[in-house]
Amino acid sequence: MSQNDWQNGLCSGVCGGDCGDCCAAWFCTPCLYGRASQRLDIYPSNDEEQIETVDTNCLLFWLTSTCFLHWVPMTIKRTALREHFSIRGNQFKDAMVSLCCTPCGIAQMNTEMKDRAEKAQLLPPQGYQAHPQGMTYQQPQPQPMYPVVPHPQPPQ
Repeated sequence: MSQNDWQNGLCSGVCGGDCGDCCAAWFCTPCLYGRASQRLDIYPSNDEEQIETVDTNCLLFWLTSTCFLHWVPMTIKRTALREHFSIRGNQFKDAMVSLCCTPCGIAQMNTEMKDRAEKAQLLPPQGYQAHPQGMTYQQPQPQPMYPVVPHPQPPQ
């Protein structure tokens, strides 16, 4: 399986020009974490109405951040996102980003999910596509026929 790179860098364009996501990453980090987690859960849908501002992921992040363990659920979710999209990296890097660059890491996850969901919506549907001329069959090729010659029976 080939490994992909993140489509959005950790500190370069992660907010995607969206001031709301950038502010949420810095001032309401648990809320954006919850939104990014939900985006992964509903992928490939990009329906904003399905995404709540406060959910269990948000509350879990908030609770763990009160005792400086916010990096644990973030590492788990970041690893799940990376594995889902075959993004290059490892759990150690995920943990370091989660611990040292929390707002940028969550903004990167959220922007990555938005961009990939948007691209998934543009792809043509996969699966069976009927041929416009219908099914066609080739005539079978004639097979040479050989006579069956009985084997002589051994004398009794």
